[in-house]
This record gives sequence, structure tokens and C-alpha cells, in this order.
Amino acid sequence: MNYKLKTMKKILLLIFSVTVSVAMFSQNLSLSTEQGPIPPNGLIMVIGDPGNDQIIAHVYVTNNGTATIDVKVFRRQNVIQPNAWSQFCWWVCYSGATDTSGFFVTIDPGVTDTSDFSGHYHPEGTPGISSVTYVFYDLNNMSDSTSVTVEYNASPAGIFDELIKAVALSNVYPNPANRGAFIDYSLPEELFKAKLAVNNLLGATIMEIDLSAAENRIKINTEELKNGIYFCSLKVNNQVISTKRLIVNH
Repeated sequence: MNYKLKTMKKILLLIFSVTVSVAMFSQNLSLSTEQGPIPPNGLIMVIGDPGNDQIIAHVYVTNNGTATIDVKVFRRQNVIQPNAWSQFCWWVCYSGATDTSGFFVTIDPGVTDTSDFSGHYHPEGTPGISSVTYVFYDLNNMSDSTSVTVEYNASPAGIFDELIKAVALSNVYPNPANRGAFIDYSLPEELFKAKLAVNNLLGATIMEIDLSAAENRIKINTEELKNGIYFCSLKVNNQVISTKRLIVNH
């Protein structure tokens, strides 16, 4: 009996693993901001002053499938600074004690919901970075999900903003591109963790290229990319600063 039981458990585990693997390739939900697509399970940073009542992150949710999806949201607070707290809105706004939305939002095929979700962080005068993850999932198929981690950076006004003003990113050239494309950029030496992320229309990151303030031009190898539209986003400290469109046409 023990042998039969162990064999049955292995079979069930195998079936579960195959089911999860199939579900991973049937993802219909993707996320973006007004700056451009967010890679699946990606990270963004939102900056505000510790003296502000709240720092808000706006995230758009797209249904890339062929059927309507009833979407709910789950919040996970990874790191919260002392005295600070967070909440989120998904059609309605929830209290800081709520982690899962009580309501779902129905999103039609091919539609991007730009108005229902916002993450709200209340620094309560405390400087520092807090991290909150939001998981968006299909109510009727929980394996169809994606997430974004938002780092709320409560920093004194002006310090980071002045550095960001000095950042510049040119348009992509040539565009459309065949074998390769170029982007000119400039970065202050004080900035770090600067990179260029190339995403497809679904928000998946195709490549990431580290940038240096000592250089001012980067080449994007497009030979292996399929024909289509891509987005090139300049990210500094995991915050998207500027996004340019790239068309690949072999």
C-alpha cells in the first residue's frame, strides 16, 4: 500500500507540475505605466517628499487575451519604514489593513485599464525607501497573474530631481532598424544603476544594457529581434526616466 501511495503522489505531483508549466505560458495580463511597459514581475520606483501626505504609483493593466478577465489585486508589503503605511485602490480604495481587493474589475480583450489601480504610500515624515508588491490575477484562473514591485522613495525634494533633469536620451536611429540601432544619452556621474531596457509590446524584457556616465552612445543589436515594435527605456535606480520607440524591420 505504501508503494502504491508513493507512486500516486508522484503521479499527482507530475500532473501538477505540467499544469503549472502550461499555465505559465498562458499569461494574458501585462502591466505598464505612462512611461511604458513594465517587465513581468518587474520593479519601478516612485519618488516623493517625506513631508507629502502620500506618494502615488499609477499602474495600467492590459488584457492581452481573447476573452474578458475578472482581475483582482493582492498586496504584499515587503519593507515599510517606521510610522509609514500603505494602501491601494482597485475600483474602490481599501484601508491599510487590506491586502486583497474585495472587488474585481472586468477587463475586455485587448483593453488597457488605466484608471482603476493606484498604490498609495504615506511616509508620515519618515525618509527612506519602502517596498510593496502588487499581484494582479485572473479571479477564475489564478495561475494567470503578473506583479510589480513598487519602491516608494521618500527623499527630500530637489536632490534627485535635479540629477534627473540632467539626464538626456535621444530618439533611436536608424528607425526602422535592420541589423542595429543607436541611442545617444548623457548621465550625471552621481547617478548609478543606469541601464537601457528593451521591451516588447507585452512588456517582456528582451535585453538590458548597463550604461555608464563616461560614455554617450549605445548600440542595440537588432539582428536577433523579430520584426515589430519595441520600447527602449532608460532606467536610473530602477526608475524609468524616458522611453523611446524602436521599430525592427528586416
